[in-house]
Amino acid sequence: MKDIKAIFDKYRHQFPEIDRLYDYQESALVKLLNLNNTLCIIPTGGGKSFIFQLAAQELDGITIVVSPLLALMREQKTELVKRGISTTAFNSELSFDQQRQYLRHLSTTNTKLLYLSPE
Repeated sequence: MKDIKAIFDKYRHQFPEIDRLYDYQESALVKLLNLNNTLCIIPTGGGKSFIFQLAAQELDGITIVVSPLLALMREQKTELVKRGISTTAFNSELSFDQQRQYLRHLSTTNTKLLYLSPE
């Protein structure tokens, strides 16, 4: 069982505006960090993004986020990069050459979150 409080405290400096986790966030994080498939149905503003953003920091490899909302993707990427979390958005805003270059070098990056658009 993962110590969610210790994990939250470890990354608190990246998210200083968040004082605590809700019970449903803790429950989802435990499942994610134990590598269990997890479905969270949470209303807008309920902290869904924070769940996978925190889990991505603790897990090895890249966390893939699929979102049809380019503006939200752009906003989250910008904010996470400001917080020191390596994040990339891969969507139609990139040229074909940019997409190809990124894919060729993906394995050599330290990307933690990769936002993809289903377009």
